[in-house]
Amino acid sequence: MKNFLFLPFFFLISCKENVSRKLTASDIRIELEKNNPFLSEFKRTLEVNVDGDSEQAELKFDSGSGCNSYLFEEENRFIITDCDGTWYTIDKSTHKISPLGRYWRKLPKAKYVCTYVISKKLRKTIIVKEKDINLDLMYLYGGEM
Repeated sequence: MKNFLFLPFFFLISCKENVSRKLTASDIRIELEKNNPFLSEFKRTLEVNVDGDSEQAELKFDSGSGCNSYLFEEENRFIITDCDGTWYTIDKSTHKISPLGRYWRKLPKAKYVCTYVISKKLRKTIIVKEKDINLDLMYLYGGEM
């Protein structure tokens, strides 16, 4: 009788370990790494961190002119638009980051969440909520390829 009680209990515990919570906007960050001690240049990395599991993607390097990234939300995924026109998707269930393509001077057909702006004074990315998105500021580098 003990084996019959133990087996369902073990099954419930092992199933719980594989369940991960759904991704939220607060799990998404853009980390900065200083490239040059004298100039305001930063390496930028998109990072998704949920319950200790981390996923990363390298974003466009900021040469000092303020390379912003924009977060949009759909039902099952987030979309990050980077300043060079590259879009990334982040799946809410798997937390996987995938490149979506390059779209110059376009807005995703999704709900705007926030903008990741580099604070050179703080040397980190801060999150702001813009009332109106300026495409000239959104797309600083690159163009159609």
